[in-house]
Amino acid sequence: MPLLVNGARVDLSRPTGDMIRAHPHLEEKAKLLRSQPAQTVEPKGLLYVQQREFAVTTPKDGSVSILGSDDATTCHIVVLRHTGSGATCLTHCDGSDTETEVSLIMSSVKSLSNTTGCGRLEVHLVGGFNDDRQLSQKLTNQLLRAFDLQPDDVHLVTFCVTELNDREEQDIHFPIIYGIAVNVKTAEIFPATFPEKGPDEDLRSAHVLTGAPVSKNNMGGGGKRYFCQKGRPVGTNIQSLRKQNSLVAFSGFWVCCYCLMSRLSELVQGTAVGRKG
Repeated sequence: MPLLVNGARVDLSRPTGDMIRAHPHLEEKAKLLRSQPAQTVEPKGLLYVQQREFAVTTPKDGSVSILGSDDATTCHIVVLRHTGSGATCLTHCDGSDTETEVSLIMSSVKSLSNTTGCGRLEVHLVGGFNDDRQLSQKLTNQLLRAFDLQPDDVHLVTFCVTELNDREEQDIHFPIIYGIAVNVKTAEIFPATFPEKGPDEDLRSAHVLTGAPVSKNNMGGGGKRYFCQKGRPVGTNIQSLRKQNSLVAFSGFWVCCYCLMSRLSELVQGTAVGRKG
């Protein structure tokens, strides 16, 4: 079944600019989202999602009310929600295996919505900018195509990516929104920052360097909450990485120059050096 905007199938044979012109409400919604100041989300009730991880839960979850992620430059943050059950997923995509990741989040949300007789699947895409290597545009196209290939109708509601999330400063392009959060209870999506990104932020980040395939780790929550990442389940991966101190001993400059998707914008912004150095 297709990816839909206002009930009409998205024509993926055309540039994304054509889709934006055909559906101007998408640009208006992106503009509204960009205009909101980033809210600081405290750890209580938060499940923070790092790059190549995803989390899914429902409004009935007594422990988690907010899903969020940030530090996205060329990466895209995706929120998938079933309007009937309220099952909500947030993932931080970097383009490493987009089709597999989309299939996983689709199946996770659907598995928590099986008893719901009404509602639809809605997707929100945020992130990226006009980077010089066009990695953001490539990821945007991958995500649109991956959702269009799903067996279920998916309705594109928010499209704040690449050219719709770009600002220019002294001839250098930057994203406007680096992070978002979604309130699982109310479905509100808003720009966000996170002072706490644990547990084990640096060790969880290091798994991105391994390029391992996708796997899922059930973190409990009575079958209502899942926390997933590429590679081994989170706990096993962290224990393994603790034995390999060299993976987290590199300087922030080395990580920024050799491992990040958009070196210049992240180096200027300072997020990578600040986190890894």
